Amino acid sequence: MADNIAFRPPPEPAHVSIIRHYEDLVAILKLIREKAQPVIDQGFDRVSSQIGFVVATTVPVTAEVAEGGQFKELVLRGTHLQGTLFEKELLPALKQVMTTKVTARQGKYDFYLIWFDALKLKLSSGAFRPPPEPAHYRLAAELARFRPPPEPAHFRFPEALGQLGQEAATSFLGRFRPPPEPAHWFDPGVFITEAEQAVIVALDEVYPELHLVERISASRLEQVALNPQPLPPRAAEMLEEIAKVIQKYRG
Repeated sequence: MADNIAFRPPPEPAHVSIIRHYEDLVAILKLIREKAQPVIDQGFDRVSSQIGFVVATTVPVTAEVAEGGQFKELVLRGTHLQGTLFEKELLPALKQVMTTKVTARQGKYDFYLIWFDALKLKLSSGAFRPPPEPAHYRLAAELARFRPPPEPAHFRFPEALGQLGQEAATSFLGRFRPPPEPAHWFDPGVFITEAEQAVIVALDEVYPELHLVERISASRLEQVALNPQPLPPRAAEMLEEIAKVIQKYRG
């Protein structure tokens, strides 16, 4: 139990492998941002336009890099995305990236395609502002218990809204605020793996405007303080620690 709560950096030479994996992720993400970000943003926008509202601002992706830096595969990760609008609209952007070599080592890499402008807006508007005393104590308790449903639950929203009727659906959409994606990064009750921490720090470097590390850490620490249950794993501190390690090795 103690090992889950207190951060324990992996023994050498694990640090070196983390740094290498991080550097490869940064190279891939930089290539995607430079070569295909406008096409990716347009793809997300078309998906949302066809569905009727913003369903997601990130999509999980797996990239397989062959020897020499040539992409062997770059696909959406997860069977729930196969044959969906996301695959239809985002695959052209992925194919565009695959024609360019990347300065990454041979292997498989899991990360996320992001809808940059929408995610930036979502993260900026998602900051918690408690109401005046004493109501925030009650609201804090509700927030502490909230756990968003797992994907792909949001794909059922259009069908459910259609059954509510136009007036009720409009009222619901006016109040609905989906959690930041990937939602589990912002949930203090969910452990962030070492591999995911590398992805977060890499995204933070390639998209510094999002302030991703800062927002995740602040969100987790804030919610831990409100949670009346036993303290969850200190993933926020772990995230900051691995960022410091990466900077140390890079500097």
